[in-house]
Amino acid sequence: MRSRNTVARNGCAQLARWHSGRNTWKEVNMSKTWGIARFYGMGSMEYHLESGAWLPDGKLYNGAPIRLFESMEAADAAAEDLPRTGGPHGVQFMVDSQNRVVTAKSSKAFLQTKNLQREHSTAKEQVKAEFTIFEDSSGYWGVAHALEAAAIAMPEKHRASAYPTKIGACRHAFELALQYGATELHLHGMGATTSIKREAAAKGIKAHIYWPSITTRIAAYVRPKK
Repeated sequence: MRSRNTVARNGCAQLARWHSGRNTWKEVNMSKTWGIARFYGMGSMEYHLESGAWLPDGKLYNGAPIRLFESMEAADAAAEDLPRTGGPHGVQFMVDSQNRVVTAKSSKAFLQTKNLQREHSTAKEQVKAEFTIFEDSSGYWGVAHALEAAAIAMPEKHRASAYPTKIGACRHAFELALQYGATELHLHGMGATTSIKREAAAKGIKAHIYWPSITTRIAAYVRPKK
């Protein structure tokens, strides 16, 4: 089973140490750095708070009262007790010397999740962003690939916004990939188009477009008459 590398780091607590010349993280002491996240909309995340509420990624702030655990296993076990909507799972946060959450925006680091897999190599860190683009009567829209089955079952719950063209929906996924710092964009579904490859390549991102499954065409899109 592939392990999730330690990503929490700060200068005071020294939760992790960088080994020069080798792109590996070494955990040097135990602290509560793991929390629970789930997906909603087209790949957006929100985090489980100590109160039981959920905090959207866009509103995450330094010192947010995230419910934290000492290990990936503990976070995943707690996630299993939550409703399965959005696929709750363990994520690792950066914390300061007082074990308070530090946001990626202020520390220029990142959270690591099961769906954004950061694979370390000696050349360049590879980050994978993966989405499914659907077609229905509203147009083209997408979700994180992990939510594909849930979106097929209840499209009205997962359709955040629809676009009149495939490339419009793919560009939205591409913008999310850029926000995640992805090096690879993987697009599945009836709405995925190879047209995005050139735009992705211009930004240094390698796009992978997969053969669409008919199950991702919930209904034919009928363009409105002008």
